[in-house]
Formats: sequence, C-alpha cells, structure tokens
Amino acid sequence: MRIKLSLAGVLLSLSVLAVTHNVTTSGTAFSPANITINQGDTVVWTNGGGSHNVNGTQATFPSNPASFGNSVGTGWTYQFVFTTAGTYNYQCDPHAGLGMVGTVTVNAVVPVAPVAQSFETTGGTWSF
Repeated sequence: MRIKLSLAGVLLSLSVLAVTHNVTTSGTAFSPANITINQGDTVVWTNGGGSHNVNGTQATFPSNPASFGNSVGTGWTYQFVFTTAGTYNYQCDPHAGLGMVGTVTVNAVVPVAPVAQSFETTGGTWSF
C-alpha cells in the first residue's frame, strides 16, 4: 500500500499565512510607530481621534518600494497589504513636523523547499 501526501504543500501553506498588524493614531503619534512584518502581511491603521492621514507615497518617500496612503480626515480606517520586501517610511502630513512618522520593515518570505520522506511499515511503504 502506498499513500502520498504533500507535506511540502502543507508546510508551504503554513509558512505564508498572512497576519494583520494594527497601528493607531494617538495624539500626534502612531502607535506603534515602527513595526516589522512579513511579506504578504496587512497593516491596518485606525484613526483614534483628530485629523490625520497615512502618507507612504513614493512622491514623499522615493525610496519606498511601493506607494500607500490615504487622505487627511477623521474617523477612518486604512489598510494596505505589503507584497514587496523592504523598508517603508510614512507620515501624517499635518503632523510630520511634530514627529508623527513611522516605518514598516517588510521581511521577505522565503519559500519552503519540497521535503520528501519515505517510511517503511509492515503494511508497505509510506511516502511523504
């Protein structure tokens, strides 16, 4: 009897599960201001009060791997999925001079190499 399971597929799926990270505006700061995430993760910014925005555009930060951001306003929630590894800077435009800035560091996700294992049993060979 021979049964094949795709252990590599299972491991690969588990290694790339996306995570959601939350950042809140608090006064004239982002909390947390600096986060490290994995490629494919989502960051959700929530305006905790006041008139703010998230500006991570390449027009403002040319070295950002991609642009993201929303408009200045109140009561908003903004989310962005980071698909490219690298360091992203962002700011609140009305309060950047007061230090309302942050960074998102996105680690590259390394694909898992396929794993093959064979086990002998009394009923036959099991291959994984």
